[in-house]
Amino acid sequence: MRILSLNLLIAIISSSCSFIARSGNDASMPRIENASSIHGWLDKNRLRGYSVVTVSPESFLGTCTFFEKRKLIFNRNGKVAELGTNSTGVVCHFTTPREIQELEPDFSDFTEYLLSIKRSAKSIEDYNAGKFTETTDTTYFNIDSLNKYLHTPDGRKMQVVATPETDFLVVIPFAKYYGRTIQITDIKRYIKAIKENPKSNFQIILLNLDKQDWWDEESKKRIKLKV
Repeated sequence: MRILSLNLLIAIISSSCSFIARSGNDASMPRIENASSIHGWLDKNRLRGYSVVTVSPESFLGTCTFFEKRKLIFNRNGKVAELGTNSTGVVCHFTTPREIQELEPDFSDFTEYLLSIKRSAKSIEDYNAGKFTETTDTTYFNIDSLNKYLHTPDGRKMQVVATPETDFLVVIPFAKYYGRTIQITDIKRYIKAIKENPKSNFQIILLNLDKQDWWDEESKKRIKLKV
């Protein structure tokens, strides 16, 4: 077993389950975003009233690779849900709207260990060039692992904590440069499923995966994103 590090220079984690294309035909060149631009984009797309988090630069690329378009469900204790297997028999930890809509409070298949493919890059340059070494690994991961790197859009340290009435935490990633057409439709499908679940209480966390204005200048230059 290995402890998950979201630092690119140590490891880049990606799930073995399939997921939709990262961006639509209206994707844009990545820009440096700030609290105003992020909240303004969410307001424009009627995604108001949810917790919004960003991640520190040292964990950014690993978080992007791990969460890219994947919605993860955690229980009140921070363990991640195991929601079936894909066609190759690998456990899927991210979920679909239908699974969310049918999820009951007594669901108990949660774990702190993810079976995943570890993609390692020796440097930022190798990452940008797509030069990876892949190995299968079992990784320790829970909400506390993610909390170590979370900040508000204006750079203040924060942690995701379940409220007393919460049954499940749902982390939904998004990025402005992914575009709107596919991404907004996809996010709203999940939120609709949450609202249509009559039995469980969900806490939604929107995880922004744009580069951030509050990062140090070196990180802004060093980390490169591609559409």
